[in-house]
Amino acid sequence: MSRSEKTITPAVPETGRPKRPFLLTLLCCFAFPFFGLISLLLLVSVFYSGFFTDLINTYIVGKPVKAVGVFSILFLLFILYATALTGTILMYRMKRAGYYLFGIPMLSVCIYQLFQPDIPALSTGILISLLVLFGVFLKKMR
Repeated sequence: MSRSEKTITPAVPETGRPKRPFLLTLLCCFAFPFFGLISLLLLVSVFYSGFFTDLINTYIVGKPVKAVGVFSILFLLFILYATALTGTILMYRMKRAGYYLFGIPMLSVCIYQLFQPDIPALSTGILISLLVLFGVFLKKMR
């Protein structure tokens, strides 16, 4: 077989999209249900914010919270997690913009969680590890 007959598998297939690494596929398969379910639950919670307000005011002693405050927090969290889900979908398609759509909301959630003593460090650690692991594949995305 001559040198001209040998074919090398291109890093970028004919479709113009870089080949997705297997570990990135596994990360996306973990992140889809994780962020998808959280987004779905937060969306349902937005519609029941009055119920959550009554629940908080019943069981937490102190200054009573208003329904607008609970609605705002739930809606903001829904926007953050839905944006992270959108970023995960774009990273699955090997788009670099997906990492930024994923990273900005996750950094804001992580910063908030780090300053709250009641939130376990494991949940913050999961978000930070996902951010770092997706960042490993940033150079391969276009």
